[in-house]
Formats: sequence, structure tokens, C-alpha cells
Amino acid sequence: MATLELYKVTNQPNELTKTLNNAVVVNGSFRSEIYSMDVIVEIEANTYDFNYVHIPSLNKYYFLQNLVHVNAKIIRMQLHCDVLMTYKTDILASYGLVIQGGTINPYYSSIESESRQAIRRTNFPYKFNDAGNFVLVTITNNALEG
Repeated sequence: MATLELYKVTNQPNELTKTLNNAVVVNGSFRSEIYSMDVIVEIEANTYDFNYVHIPSLNKYYFLQNLVHVNAKIIRMQLHCDVLMTYKTDILASYGLVIQGGTINPYYSSIESESRQAIRRTNFPYKFNDAGNFVLVTITNNALEG
């Protein structure tokens, strides 16, 4: 027997931190290998409103993949490990260095980037009018200039 914490979450699966709502604590029995990404657990219950499970003895969080009423008292759950919540502490404590050769154009690149460069603004004496004037903006990297 293992203690299971059943929750209702509304977060997206790819979010690191989930908001755990409507906690219900139950006892369950494993019906599969417990050290894999997918586990099968049976609990004695009529029904609960949940879609997320924490198993404290394994220190893992799981998405509810499938739920089957075996009989009037037993529910069989197929669970899939949420690696983001399970390893959240390790993920937040880690660091990394991401590099790429060449110059990344933050305005036309498949790589997400952020630039916080100083902006120089020059006011021109000519104003906008209804004749169809356009503004041309040039973005340059001064490090590449002569």
C-alpha cells in the first residue's frame, strides 16, 4: 500500500510549476513496475474529481492518463510521470551556457533571444502627413562596423 495525493490541476503540462487544487489523500496498490515513467495504481473509491497524482513515497508527480472502474469500489489509474514537477528543484538549481557561432539576428531567427541595448532616438524636423510618408528604421550592430 502507498499513500497517494490526488489533485485537480489546470496548468498546461509543459509548465514547470503546477497549482495543486482539491487535495484528497487515499491509499493505493501498485499494479505495475514503480520505477518507470508509467505506473498503474488501484485505489478504493467511488469517484474523485482529479487529473494529477503525487506519490510521496516515490517523490514523483504524475498525470492521470486513463481511469477505469474495475468494480463498484476499485478504480484503476494509468499514470504518466510529470518530469518537470518531479525534478523541479533540480531544474531550478541548474544552470547552463548556450552558445551559437555567428551573429544572431533577434528579429529574424529561429532562436529565441532578448536584447536590452541602449536605443538612440533622433527626431527629424519633418512630420507625418496624409501624403503617405513612411518611416524607415535601420537596426545595426555597431560591433560589425569598420
